[in-house]
Amino acid sequence: MSILNFFKTNNTTTKQVPTLRIPKNQRLEVFYLLLNHPEGLSRKDFMDMAYVMNAPNCVSILRRKGVSILTEDIQRVNKFGRPVTYCIYKIVDRKIAEVQYSALNKK
Repeated sequence: MSILNFFKTNNTTTKQVPTLRIPKNQRLEVFYLLLNHPEGLSRKDFMDMAYVMNAPNCVSILRRKGVSILTEDIQRVNKFGRPVTYCIYKIVDRKIAEVQYSALNKK
């Protein structure tokens, strides 16, 4: 498999909600991914799926624009036996979020 085909087949952002347009910037990419993954996404998921290095900042900006995004803390034990916490971001109300996404993506 060529490297180009690898990216075409492994790019999870190509799964689309039929009514939503493709995002135009990184903030909207984060929003789009959250809409496509109702189970929620971690910071690592954003890096793996869309190469977004600072997802918490994008989430913060989206919240300031009125998007309701829930932060759920997950506690685990790391390979050294120490407790660690990370978070999962989720959209609170999908229908409202889709309207907000469409409004933000027009600009």
